[in-house]
Amino acid sequence: VGAGLGIAFTDQSFVYGPGININDNDTNFAGQVIVGVAYDLTERVSLTLDGRYQRIFDAASPRLTAAGVNTGNVTGDIDNFGVNIGLRFKF
Repeated sequence: VGAGLGIAFTDQSFVYGPGININDNDTNFAGQVIVGVAYDLTERVSLTLDGRYQRIFDAASPRLTAAGVNTGNVTGDIDNFGVNIGLRFKF
């Protein structure tokens, strides 16, 4: 079990409705929670499995028309959940 706080760098580039584009990068506060297990395959090798929930808080990007006119900002939190499988080697 683990948790972390830090800084996240986002780079967003997508179409937000007809003729509206989001293309920006941002730096925001972020946090994560990790839960995982390990199974010893040998004395020196373990199989690992963990799940990580991450949230980037208050990401904001300008909303631009096809002509490049700013029509406001899109703001919100970005959530991510990932599962990792790996091998751990002990030296």
